[in-house]
Amino acid sequence: MENDWKIVRHSNTNHWSLFNTAKDLSETTDLSATQTEKLADLVSKYEQHAEATGILRLPNVAE
Repeated sequence: MENDWKIVRHSNTNHWSLFNTAKDLSETTDLSATQTEKLADLVSKYEQHAEATGILRLPNVAE
């Protein structure tokens, strides 16, 4: 999370969803298609954090 923004990676598809939790507390509206720059920024920050801290990426469940 960053401020009111939250990303969620779906393990079965590797798709990232983006939510604005200030406006959508129940996380029902995925904004990833309309807020592409914000999504890319948060995914990049997550990936940098994961690399720096040794977070392992789970394999795609469908694989």
